[in-house]
Amino acid sequence: MIIGRKDKFVPIDFLRKFLRIAPNVGRVVVNHDGNPSFGTGFMIDDKTLVTCDYILPSDEVCRSSVFQTN
Repeated sequence: MIIGRKDKFVPIDFLRKFLRIAPNVGRVVVNHDGNPSFGTGFMIDDKTLVTCDYILPSDEVCRSSVFQTN
């Protein structure tokens, strides 16, 4: 049990893992009926984006959307 101030340091191994996966995480820009909205997702290979179904609810919405990364 930790009482009082807790260290806020992150183990270096966590940072290494984050740097490895960070390029696969990004923002989904949804342009549906001219009203842009945003969500998040991540790529699991060159052609497969994982996100929630309410972000991209149809093929039509998917075709008019963009996935952005740094």
